[in-house]
Amino acid sequence: MTRLLSLAVASLALSGCLGSEEAGKPPSEESAKPADEPTVAQAHRVQMQLEPGWQAAEQSLTPKLMDPKELLSVGTLPMKPGGCATLPIRTLEAMGAGDALITIQERDGGRPGDYPPRPKRFRVDPAVYDFECAPPDLKMQPFLFSEAGRHFYAVAAVERGAPIEEVEAILNSFEASPEPN
Repeated sequence: MTRLLSLAVASLALSGCLGSEEAGKPPSEESAKPADEPTVAQAHRVQMQLEPGWQAAEQSLTPKLMDPKELLSVGTLPMKPGGCATLPIRTLEAMGAGDALITIQERDGGRPGDYPPRPKRFRVDPAVYDFECAPPDLKMQPFLFSEAGRHFYAVAAVERGAPIEEVEAILNSFEASPEPN
């Protein structure tokens, strides 16, 4: 009985971390898993395997952004939407030493030549970029790529002491399914 209750609570907690497309659906068998299995964050037909201590945003962090559209954001800190249309500034400004954030966005249409195939391995080498609205000293790394006939932006933001190897592992676990016809 206790194990069944624990599985039910875990399923509810995981369903609360899904993106808006997945919210409200009954938990899958995957969400009722033993604690030693990895957590998978998924929304809008994309998914990433999270490292311990990482969580998925419960809602879009850039709700005013239309194209590209934010699909899934994960991080090491509580995430709140708002602050800028293009980047989750409220979350970026809340980052402290050791924090990291990955946000995945998708562009509708676009020229295929602008989006190379997904790299075999993502390598994160963050630097200060002049992104609209971004804190001036925040280190980030943008990626443009295509997978499953779709065009993506990924932005990895890291603070001093952030676990770069975890950021890379999560990005390297990224999977996209084709959009239904």
